[in-house]
Amino acid sequence: MPLYIAILGALVKKAGILFSALLVLGLGAFFTQDQWAWYLEDDTVVEEAVVAPELDDEVEAGDRLFRIDPTQSSASYAIGERLAGQDRGVAVGTTTALGGDIVLAADPTESQIGTIVINVELFKSDNNLRDKRIRHDFLESSHYRFAEFEPTSIDGLPDEIVEGTDYPIEITGNLTVKETTNEEVFAGTVTLMGDSLAATMTANVLMSTYDVGPISVMALVTTEDEIELSLELVALDESTGDMPRDPATNVVATDELISDSTANFSADVLPIIEDRCASCHVQGGIGWATLPLETVGDVAAIADGIAVVTTSGYMPPWPASDLSVPFQHDWSLSADEVTTLATWSSGGGAIDVDASQKLVATNQAFEPIEEDMVLRQAEPYAGDPEIADDYRCQIVDPQVTETTWIKGYHFAPEIEEVHHVIVSKGNSEARIAADALDGSDGKPGWTCYGLTGIRGGVSSFGGWVPGQSPEIYPDGIGRRLDPGDFFIVQTHFHYDHDAPADNSPMIIDLAEPGEDQDLISIRGNTLITPVEIPCYEEDQNNPEYADACKRSTEQARVAEAFPPLGHLIPEFANRNCGVTPADFAHMNQGVASSSCDLPVERAGQLYSVLGHMHELGATYRMTLNPDTPEEVILLDIPRWTFEWQLSYKPSEVINLTTDDVIRFECSWDRSLQPSWEPRYILWSEGTQDEMCFSTVAVIPSE
Repeated sequence: MPLYIAILGALVKKAGILFSALLVLGLGAFFTQDQWAWYLEDDTVVEEAVVAPELDDEVEAGDRLFRIDPTQSSASYAIGERLAGQDRGVAVGTTTALGGDIVLAADPTESQIGTIVINVELFKSDNNLRDKRIRHDFLESSHYRFAEFEPTSIDGLPDEIVEGTDYPIEITGNLTVKETTNEEVFAGTVTLMGDSLAATMTANVLMSTYDVGPISVMALVTTEDEIELSLELVALDESTGDMPRDPATNVVATDELISDSTANFSADVLPIIEDRCASCHVQGGIGWATLPLETVGDVAAIADGIAVVTTSGYMPPWPASDLSVPFQHDWSLSADEVTTLATWSSGGGAIDVDASQKLVATNQAFEPIEEDMVLRQAEPYAGDPEIADDYRCQIVDPQVTETTWIKGYHFAPEIEEVHHVIVSKGNSEARIAADALDGSDGKPGWTCYGLTGIRGGVSSFGGWVPGQSPEIYPDGIGRRLDPGDFFIVQTHFHYDHDAPADNSPMIIDLAEPGEDQDLISIRGNTLITPVEIPCYEEDQNNPEYADACKRSTEQARVAEAFPPLGHLIPEFANRNCGVTPADFAHMNQGVASSSCDLPVERAGQLYSVLGHMHELGATYRMTLNPDTPEEVILLDIPRWTFEWQLSYKPSEVINLTTDDVIRFECSWDRSLQPSWEPRYILWSEGTQDEMCFSTVAVIPSE
């Protein structure tokens, strides 16, 4: 029995490791674009009983055959996690779907353990949305429903077993989950009590061993690499009667969620969903491809997940805090609304209306754009996956033959490898230079780190970063196109493994006839703040990382990776803001920050503000006239989220003059990406580099 327990421990551990890692990963990937096809598929949980190889033929005189009792046994995992940048404690998942035999020999040291089997599809955590994601995308339990553990050795078995005595044991065996097999060791105790064996086994396993972690996804969830896998087992002497084989489960069908006792759903919960969530997540909304919510039943099915993402502040996506000036289209939840959703979820997520009732959006988070022009590059571009960060400029030609006014635009990435986009407008003079560069290396467009590579006739137009909605200008505002004008679309592609071809469209909304005269053009300023992030002090003193932690080493890398001007940007930012690298040397405990005061370049009414950082970003703030009686915090983001870099438009009039000053502040936290190799980090172009980049758009006074 000890051996049997140990092996089952090992098996459960393996299944637990994969599940736990993936459980958290599933929640972490909660709102990744184009990753929710699984949600539309049938999610019927197959309650297939565990059938493990039996050892009846291995029983000799004096031996006893024990069989695991799933009604008294469980396997679980525990892993530390941070949710939306805050410690959430320990995530735990459990299953009772276990099976396996053990022969307790007359000589206990000769005991045998058969293959232990666990149904990983029946793991259950405190979040049904998380469980569903894990089953479909990570454990792929519809194809690989069972994990197996085949023990190879057991240490600690005594020559004689005394009832009621706890015996410490270690079991080594081969654990198989999906198509991966790895050796694991589990330790614990086993106790014989009459006709039953009880055992508790644990193991600390690295998720990275199985390529399932540590998890760091979308600024929502990060986890430790190490997880604790635990097994609480009771095995019964087979001679006492038939052992129960069916696992104890608790799968709730959607139609079972309807309850007359929860009338507050229609009165309190549904209005919040339809006001704050539906416009994005019903068909036609920007979040529909990510997470479709068409009916009340869809909402009830993910009640746990809704509570998690709203209480953490991750959804609805509104990173700006109340310290900021009031903004248009603020769809954040009030504290009372968050409490209402959490209370409903913790009470079981029941509904008091028909599950098939369609959701109706009562408030539109984003203004839809008229697709008067859908522009694409002349040819799709496919990069080289060996070049992780590829900046490509391509010509997009609206082919206007007369002066035309643009009332709105949107860039719509069609592949997830698009990191961000910067759009410039060029005139007929710049077109000559662009045509000379286009295709010069045998591929559409040209490489363009930093700038477009064209010196004259080019001005800033707009861009796209994750979370951006269509840009729709108010009445009287527009962007002018003259005959011969064209766009240069600079796309930052970040490749992990593949480099799929891309020809993502730029969508243009044109002014109506009669509205195309005397419009005012928005003017935007782009400003950069220094980035100097030293290594942890211990990494600086570690011979393995000492060279990478030198600023000079990073300067050389940036110069080689992002020619011709990439290495000059950090120096320009420092000089422009009056700082030196020495000012940041003390920031060697993983957290660094930077600040820069810059004068307003264009007078006029403030139209919008935006901040941009990468995956180490922790906080962002933009302050008008800081440290004066006229100080106004234009934008405060206390918990940076790379996936939601919104363009914020003040709902009140704020006039800027060239006598005004704006302070830009960014901070970074290395713990947000614990898997990154230690090195000094500068302002640079790569996804695993960092930026503090801001835009301030104004409606000019003249």
